[in-house]
Amino acid sequence: MIRSIRKYRSLIVESDEIAEGKLDRIIRVKTLDELAKVADHVVKPIIHLKINNKNMFFVLDMAMLSICMNTKT
Repeated sequence: MIRSIRKYRSLIVESDEIAEGKLDRIIRVKTLDELAKVADHVVKPIIHLKINNKNMFFVLDMAMLSICMNTKT
């Protein structure tokens, strides 16, 4: 996991919170590599949010949220 984070550090932005809103679709992907493909395709950054010692990585594009991995660190 740490290796993947380092690999995509130029695409990852840190966040303190996520705003509430309506999402039309939530897509879960299995790996950070897959999430990076989504980010590249929609030309959006990967957002990193840490909640209760769990890392969440996601890409938000319009009303679609792509999520990868809830992992403890």
